[in-house]
Amino acid sequence: MRTSAFSLIFAKLFSASKVGSRACRFALCLGAVTVIAGTALASNVQGAAPANYIALKEELLRMRAEDQLARGEGAASPPHGTTKVDAANTARLKEIVAMYGWPTVSMVGSEAASAAWLLAQHADRDRAFQASVLVLMEKLLDSGEASRKNYAYLFDRINEPQHYGTQGTCLDSTRWVPRLIEDEANVDKRRAEAGLPPMSQYIEFASKMCGELPLAKPPKNSYPKPVQRDSSCLWCHLTYVSRYRPQAALRNW
Repeated sequence: MRTSAFSLIFAKLFSASKVGSRACRFALCLGAVTVIAGTALASNVQGAAPANYIALKEELLRMRAEDQLARGEGAASPPHGTTKVDAANTARLKEIVAMYGWPTVSMVGSEAASAAWLLAQHADRDRAFQASVLVLMEKLLDSGEASRKNYAYLFDRINEPQHYGTQGTCLDSTRWVPRLIEDEANVDKRRAEAGLPPMSQYIEFASKMCGELPLAKPPKNSYPKPVQRDSSCLWCHLTYVSRYRPQAALRNW
């Protein structure tokens, strides 16, 4: 029906142009063809995109669930299956980014967008990819298509010194300390801009969580060296636990 309507428009334009020059007729016809082709292309894209993004949203949420399952969901001992899961998730996330660009809030919703970030956060064996994700997210902050809080966590994850104080380690079951922070005197200002609580509250919270983490280090070479046996993503993990598994002690392995 759409093709018939455009054909009728095309015929009327061509008929109306008979009174003009050959150049005029050509211009009118070319304009009609451009409108028809452009509209048809837009229609195809608009028709395919929602279905693609729904599937993408579901896939990202499924990948996040696998990520969290590999991290124990409150298991008494640290799980050792993260290496394989993280490698598979990283490889697939790289394909997704190459195909769609960074999954934004308008594309897949805030939950799935955060799921994509969590997968990148745990792509520790591919720092170059994490850095590229950080660049993509930075461009989306002002429009609200990426979370400033998530950006802060990823920035700290791959930079030394860190800017927001999100990454650190448990010295024992009662003390969590952040890694080196650049311009520490102004860290709370930067944290507020990113939607994070003051550093003192974060340290207090993280220190309490240290008591729920096993103190034994994982087996040698089981985890990426930069994040061995620490609580570097403690706050982001708890966010998911409090929302989806309130009784589970989610841990950063």
